[in-house]
Amino acid sequence: MNVGKWNSVALDPATDFAALFPGIDVRDLSLVDLNINAVSTGGIAKGYFDYLRFSRQSSGQMPLQAQADLEAVYAGQYPSVTQRQGLEVSMGSPHLNWFSGGISLPDYSGISGTFEDFLQHSLVPFIHDRDGLVSYNHPYGTGSRFSLDQPTQDELLRQTASRMVSNDALGSDILEVGYPLRGGVDLRHHIELWDVCSRNALFLTGNGVKDAHHGTNWAMLNNDWTTLSVGPGVGRGQPPASTAVRTSVVRVPHPVPRSPRPSSRRKLPDGVGICISVGAAATYCDRHRHSGRRQSANIQGGVDYAGPSQPAALSSVISAYEASELTTGSVAVSVDTSNSSFVRTQVLDSTGAVVAPSNPVWLLREMPGSGIPAARAS
Repeated sequence: MNVGKWNSVALDPATDFAALFPGIDVRDLSLVDLNINAVSTGGIAKGYFDYLRFSRQSSGQMPLQAQADLEAVYAGQYPSVTQRQGLEVSMGSPHLNWFSGGISLPDYSGISGTFEDFLQHSLVPFIHDRDGLVSYNHPYGTGSRFSLDQPTQDELLRQTASRMVSNDALGSDILEVGYPLRGGVDLRHHIELWDVCSRNALFLTGNGVKDAHHGTNWAMLNNDWTTLSVGPGVGRGQPPASTAVRTSVVRVPHPVPRSPRPSSRRKLPDGVGICISVGAAATYCDRHRHSGRRQSANIQGGVDYAGPSQPAALSSVISAYEASELTTGSVAVSVDTSNSSFVRTQVLDSTGAVVAPSNPVWLLREMPGSGIPAARAS
């Protein structure tokens, strides 16, 4: 370094990291923060930083290909872990996730109309043609980190539900539901939005969400939900991920509580399958088992295709069970199916807060006008 003169320094973080951590493939890293500091061994350090430039060796499709190459490496190291490539499409709002199905960088050139038009009529069909899945992400946006007042949340629910019903949720397969707080909106309003979609026979699989962009401090995340899938097609060598998510039992459970909450793992309810039955008999029987000190409730909502002018949930509790009733096996729940409806199960903690909703079963008396995806029919 020449004191009192401009000096040029070239840094290669990938090479430095490889030397420090030889067991980690540097292709699996991303640069989130960069700090430039001056230090001294005794005197006052003073300097200026200027003309900062980044020289990137990969862009466009190349990082996605590197990710796919890494999957092959990790498959040998962790053979019991199934890997699915994903990509967030977020040039505009709303944001969508693209899961599996030959992922590539979307082509945004020549977009005509709104970004929602592009998603609904171009990109989502493109993803589906490749047997990929589409997730409708954080439906209330990425705004306030603090909880909005309840009247404001109610109004956001009406606006968001009306828009999603109007455009068929852009043709998405999955909806991010498991948010204790996102965009200033609480879990109840996320679940009610989901129920409004179910009321209109928008067949959306609910997803539990972390949305951890930085990959640090996971233990302190507030949005720390996960999704569990049980059924065919969830392991390596099984049917495609799209078939698995459309047909498996998928729950949106809260993870193991952190201290000072109770630390013992609780067994979540078996829940109900993600499927649709048309012309069901007069009753529907669902069996689920649950252990631990939590309550369980079954929710039923009408499917009346009310449309965007009535963006409210038609759902209510039809049966509830205390923990003492759920520790010895299973309970059978009879559901009236004389009218089209959907049914889901949810688990409540000792305070009455929802900690694990299951995905719904739709019990329809007639075929919806838009039909039923083949993978969801039963």
